[in-house]
Amino acid sequence: MVGASELSFRALVQSHGATLAYTQMLHPSRLKPDPEYLAFHRRDLSHSPDPVVVQICGSDADELLRGARKIANLCDRIDLNLGCPQDHAHEVSTLAHGLSVPVSVKMRLCIRGKDATLVLVQRLSAADASLVTLHARYASVRQRRHGPENLDVVKTSDIQANETHTGASGIMVGGTLLGNPRRWRARQTLHSVFENELLIPADISLECLELCQAYSNTASLKTMQVHVRHIVEFQWYVHTNKLERRFYQSGTQ
Repeated sequence: MVGASELSFRALVQSHGATLAYTQMLHPSRLKPDPEYLAFHRRDLSHSPDPVVVQICGSDADELLRGARKIANLCDRIDLNLGCPQDHAHEVSTLAHGLSVPVSVKMRLCIRGKDATLVLVQRLSAADASLVTLHARYASVRQRRHGPENLDVVKTSDIQANETHTGASGIMVGGTLLGNPRRWRARQTLHSVFENELLIPADISLECLELCQAYSNTASLKTMQVHVRHIVEFQWYVHTNKLERRFYQSGTQ
């Protein structure tokens, strides 16, 4: 979501039922020494619909803490994106004990297997991570979303037990929302959270552009072009696939 999860887009998906929105991944190494970079993101956050999570990346605990402190007062949580799964328990602990807001973690599967993934989740939890989000794919140097999700590991991570114990559930959605920002729908159960509606690309594009205009100091022309391109390309793909299936079904009857 780098370069595509600015204020206007977060407001769009939240207006269609997303209960929590994340910023694009920010670099703590730039938040302190780069006044323009810091000012842009503080401006973005200062007008953001609640709640909002700021996602950061890095492996230097002190640098992460210095950067996070520059924007922690404008968000509800700081999320550390681990990228390739590594044991960043020290960094999580430093952030959790140095900030006034909760700290969460987003990670992928460990290549050593599901047991290693579960052990890492437990270590991060013990380091005071308030929430661990698992992108159930292995990291790929060729393609970030390469390969199917491994939902068996998600099940192993006690999602059912947690849902029963807390009465709550959550699903994080990323890139697919760029093509269909209305796809997220609040639901009572974990299994019916998506509504696969087909859209007229111009309608959702105009809705997106209206919000970009409303928050003009946080959305550049390039950002607007990126959003419209994703929406149009995604809807064209969906409609084309549906039409091809209909042709195939007609030909086999």
